[in-house]
Amino acid sequence: MTDVVGLCSMCGRPGAMFTCQLCGRLVCERCFDHRHYICSECEHLKKHSDSPSFPMD
Repeated sequence: MTDVVGLCSMCGRPGAMFTCQLCGRLVCERCFDHRHYICSECEHLKKHSDSPSFPMD
């Protein structure tokens, strides 16, 4: 079996293996929030949003 790994759409480093559940970006481990399964950009938006679509737990 072959793993599919690409370039991180956030930082450009090789090794992107995670897909953001909100925006669909393919990102590396450094740019991924494992707790919420979202990329660091969506995590930043989540922290600064008053929107109920971003529930804080």
